[in-house]
Amino acid sequence: MARRLFCHCVLLTTVLAIACQQLAQAQTQKSSEPLSVEDVVKMYKEGVSEEAIVKKIKENNKAFDLNSDEIADLKSEGVSDAVISLLQDPSLPYTPSSATTKVPGAPPTKYPKDPYASKVPGDSGLYFFPQGVLQTIDIAMLIGNARGKKTIAKIPVPVKPGQQVAYLIGPVAKARIKETSPTFYLRLPEGKGIDEVALVTLKQKIKANRREIAVGQNGPKITGQVARNFDKVEVGLRLFRITTGKLAPGEYYFLLVGSAEPPKGNYGKGFDFGID
Repeated sequence: MARRLFCHCVLLTTVLAIACQQLAQAQTQKSSEPLSVEDVVKMYKEGVSEEAIVKKIKENNKAFDLNSDEIADLKSEGVSDAVISLLQDPSLPYTPSSATTKVPGAPPTKYPKDPYASKVPGDSGLYFFPQGVLQTIDIAMLIGNARGKKTIAKIPVPVKPGQQVAYLIGPVAKARIKETSPTFYLRLPEGKGIDEVALVTLKQKIKANRREIAVGQNGPKITGQVARNFDKVEVGLRLFRITTGKLAPGEYYFLLVGSAEPPKGNYGKGFDFGID
């Protein structure tokens, strides 16, 4: 009886030893599995701190060959530029900033679902999707003469305050929109907020081959006569879906407020389009 009990104990001990060994091997194998880009996105969604994610990327020490679409997808998921750079080259140094460091315990940034957000390029700019096809609106700079002067027969003469204008060359914008309440996607430059964007009307001057707007000391005058309302929803990293109110046929301009440098002949930067 004692011999049989001893044999059972030896057998049980052996089984337990083998099970523990297999469990340890499975854990070791799991911990040694290479980190994937999907793993990084999952950690972001779970609220893992960026510093912890960076540590994983550096431990993994694998460079990912990301194309522009993949980078745009990562940005739409809230992955920072610093982490995307480390995914492409883990040897790069990492310096956390207040803009990218997550507050411990804070929930991850979650953007509402949008059918086109992941298709918007990572570069700052204005985009729209007529019939589902990506179209880019290039940035356009308002130009004008030196403040307080205009040129007649090459002779500078004073200009009254109400006569000061800035303009875009050409009577119409290249981008033509058929909808009266179009939807755009605006990826803002670093350091720019959506509250620093204004939608304004431009006055067509067919004979002068340009579109004009009155300007003041700090750039275009955004008055009730030229300003237009629009709704905005953040759908990605520095990416906003913009839907305008009903617009009459004419020429319009998304102005980046504060971008004017009058001494250089720059009265503002933005994106122009026309409603047909």
